[in-house]
Amino acid sequence: MGAVAPRTIDDLHRLIRSAKEGRGEPVVVRMMDERRLRLYIGYNSGENRRLLKEICGRRTRPEWTGTCWLVARVHLDRLIDVLSDEYSELWLVREHNPAEKCAPACRRAVGHHCGCACEGRNHGIDDARGWKDISETFSIRHHGRRLSLRRFST
Repeated sequence: MGAVAPRTIDDLHRLIRSAKEGRGEPVVVRMMDERRLRLYIGYNSGENRRLLKEICGRRTRPEWTGTCWLVARVHLDRLIDVLSDEYSELWLVREHNPAEKCAPACRRAVGHHCGCACEGRNHGIDDARGWKDISETFSIRHHGRRLSLRRFST
């Protein structure tokens, strides 16, 4: 049985610390503004460099920062596929920009019936601040950045 899913940011830090010390499951981190993935897997006397070159291709230049490996984002799918076979568990942390969906007609509505994607949260609020109206039936609003966590296990 592997690790329990982190519930707090402190739990996530413990998971990463364990991975970078080579004691826990690998953790792959993809941040929106970074061109490279961070892979917390430990140094392991150069064996992990060999493994990364084997996974990503011999032209790949994985960089050891002292705490994690950096590899190009283009290798994310292959890293997940191979490492989830190599290890019993693997964690992927992704930064994303969540969006809320609604419709101008919903926000301007009078009455209680709502069939909109917002499930009534914005029904009749008559407030367009922060919303980008795409059409009369679709609007979108972004809420900053968030992290999502996914566990891969065999």
